[in-house]
Amino acid sequence: MATIRKRTLPSGLIRWQVDFTDQAGKRRSKLFPRRKDADVYLVKVRSLVANNTYLADSESITVADAAKA
Repeated sequence: MATIRKRTLPSGLIRWQVDFTDQAGKRRSKLFPRRKDADVYLVKVRSLVANNTYLADSESITVADAAKA
């Protein structure tokens, strides 16, 4: 299940949070300054999760690790 929520940060800024579950069942979320950006990201990530090709930014390898390999 994936959702988009309007969030008000403690600083008073308004952000849009995309909340979804990846193919491994782990809950993921990302914040965006505009609703339109969140909508575009949600469409993209739903497709990636459905095709089992989603890779979280925190789990991808760094440039240094790729150069060593």
